[in-house]
Amino acid sequence: MSLFKFTTIGTVLQTINNPRVQSAVDVKDGYVFNIVDGSTYKEQATAFTADADAEKGNLYVAMNIIDTPELWRQSDFVIKAGSYIRSFRLDTLVGATVEMSSDLCITAFAGVNVGDVLVPAHSTDATPMAWKLQGASTTYAIGLKVLEKTTFGGTGFYCKIVQTAVKGA
Repeated sequence: MSLFKFTTIGTVLQTINNPRVQSAVDVKDGYVFNIVDGSTYKEQATAFTADADAEKGNLYVAMNIIDTPELWRQSDFVIKAGSYIRSFRLDTLVGATVEMSSDLCITAFAGVNVGDVLVPAHSTDATPMAWKLQGASTTYAIGLKVLEKTTFGGTGFYCKIVQTAVKGA
């Protein structure tokens, strides 16, 4: 279903939004990525190439408005390659809460527990730009701490954006 939302409207007003970002691949709402000077687009959304890149922070999440009335189901919404992405920088929102559907996480819903931290998946993971369980590494600058398992999008998570280590350390 790929659902991701801030739990308060004011959060959108407090964050950095980069409206000039385009993606060379199809992206869904809730995907997390890095922004680089791309060869195809000036500001391009890309999956992190390794855990080390994602650990540094500078995380952006896609949250476009569904503006295609021809869709029958919200789950069919995809931001097509070449389209602009409403990209919100999570580093500026430490302490804010979000809800996300579990299909945005490559770790099975049953394998995620309250208190776990979700971090960006990278380009060699099953679904680049999705989320995954933090695992053994504790050096990620930003993550989503699972506060509650919910029925958001069928099965989902209520999370808090946390700073898990000093950025750049």
